[in-house]
Amino acid sequence: MAGRGNDDEMRRREQQARQLADLAMLGELAELNVGPSRRPYRTPALSGYQFVMVHLNHETECYKTFRMNAPTFNALHEVLVNNYGLSSTRGMSSIESLGMFLWMVGGPQSFWSAFTIFSRSTETIYRKFREVLKCMCALGGDIVRPTDPSFSVPHPRVQQGRFWPHFAGAIGAIDGTHIPVSVPQVEIPRYTNRKGITSQNVMCVCDFDMRFTCAIAGWAGSAHDQRVLSDTLRRSPEAFPFPPLGMLYM
Repeated sequence: MAGRGNDDEMRRREQQARQLADLAMLGELAELNVGPSRRPYRTPALSGYQFVMVHLNHETECYKTFRMNAPTFNALHEVLVNNYGLSSTRGMSSIESLGMFLWMVGGPQSFWSAFTIFSRSTETIYRKFREVLKCMCALGGDIVRPTDPSFSVPHPRVQQGRFWPHFAGAIGAIDGTHIPVSVPQVEIPRYTNRKGITSQNVMCVCDFDMRFTCAIAGWAGSAHDQRVLSDTLRRSPEAFPFPPLGMLYM
């Protein structure tokens, strides 16, 4: 009887030991699943609006950040708000939206960089960027065009002694320029230009006041200038200011 009692006691102790081991293992697994505690949200030194206003109030930093001086920034903001529908929302002012847009395109800066500086969600940054871009495109459609579509009067600069009559009939200049771009790996061959740089080939037309009268963007860097011009004349003739008979672009 004594031997049987000892065996029962040993089995009971072994069972308790196994239960304790199981509990210890469960505790370790729980710690692994919980992981480190969530870090608190970063509190920026300046809000997005404050970032814009601080740089607007500093002449040098304003030009480096927005690629224009403060009076030009304010005039552009006023035009976009009054004529092209740029507006403030509950979470973001129109000044901050414009400042963020100019900072991003002037850098150029990525959406993640904007996330760090302006402390906005990437969805908000994307949406506001698109809103300002839409307004800027509408503005461009109104100002990137000839001041005199009929080209009825020769430009005074062309009539100067050293140019006249050699440039008689010239109404402006047309050329292509390559803007460096970053593209996905699969697009690199198509966007690589003859200098080995990935770019967009942008065709621009300007008058003798150095005003752009036409700009066609979006072509891959490998496209030839003549192809860009020919396609524009064929597909989008309304976007190109045709010279009247007897006149020409340089």
